[in-house]
Amino acid sequence: MALESVFLFIDKEKFSLEAFLDDLRIPDRKGVRGGGIFPKKFSYVDFQRQEIMTHEFATDTNMQRQVTNLWSKWGALSDKHGVTCDTLDKIFSRVKNSVKKINERGGKVVFVRTPSSGGYGLHEPISHPRSEYFDKLLEVTGSPGIHYLDCPDTKKLYLS
Repeated sequence: MALESVFLFIDKEKFSLEAFLDDLRIPDRKGVRGGGIFPKKFSYVDFQRQEIMTHEFATDTNMQRQVTNLWSKWGALSDKHGVTCDTLDKIFSRVKNSVKKINERGGKVVFVRTPSSGGYGLHEPISHPRSEYFDKLLEVTGSPGIHYLDCPDTKKLYLS
């Protein structure tokens, strides 16, 4: 039995006092857009530090609607172009450094672009063109990737 299995790890992002305070429903100030409250039962972190979607979230349409509403609020259905230039370069640089550390420790990173459809599928090519984001991420990190548009089984998948 792994030693880790007998320890209790508290997910500070979800269960610390600060996390609970972040969940208080305080109205946004004028000109300031707040974050939004993500369902605590969306996912959990397993012993390998992998985040896994919960069965409760996968079967609860109210929680699913809460998350898709947050995505819309955050601009998922916008035609406005996502981050670019220095901001995007800084993000890529941080991810590249993280991938390098994982590789140096014997790990392997594979980026997976899961399917999207409906309004999201229509807006993403405009707001986040694949060549500027996903393909560039693979190029910068030197990592392999799997994109749903490259797989016949997922290319025409419609998600409701």
